[in-house]
Amino acid sequence: MAIGEAQTEKFEAWHRAREMGPLIQRLSKRCHDIAREELHRTLRKLGGVGQAERQHLEELTRRIVNKLLHDPIQSLRKGDGQHAASAHLLHEMERLFHLGEGTSTPEESQGSKP
Repeated sequence: MAIGEAQTEKFEAWHRAREMGPLIQRLSKRCHDIAREELHRTLRKLGGVGQAERQHLEELTRRIVNKLLHDPIQSLRKGDGQHAASAHLLHEMERLFHLGEGTSTPEESQGSKP
């Protein structure tokens, strides 16, 4: 492999690794936002839920999201932009989870239904 190719490959790996941090943040934020919205919708329907119960349910929701995201995030970090497939994986994550700037889910586009 020529020096130029090696440098290009190193630069591309570095660039993919830099993209991973913001992608992970957007993925985490999106999942936590959805969970919070659904929790608040459910709490409104239940009515009469005390502050202590509300805090327990919020903590439960946060922990569930964190556990669901743990393995995918670890897989992204282990790849650390070292493989050419990483760029494809990042693109697919953005597409599958609607993580691109200015994208919305069908529910957000049509308005949430209770």
